[in-house]
Amino acid sequence: MAICWIAQIYKHFPDPKPAYVADWSELPPWQQETDADIFERIEQSASTPG
Repeated sequence: MAICWIAQIYKHFPDPKPAYVADWSELPPWQQETDADIFERIEQSASTPG
């Protein structure tokens, strides 16, 4: 999720703030957990038929 976010930031912002493109290890725990939850939900939706 974080890699997709960073790619989109660079696509739309020529000079993004460093906090917008921080590496996974540099993210605060709450943001890592949020990103992981989003990824898990997308993964579940993709594997659910219909």
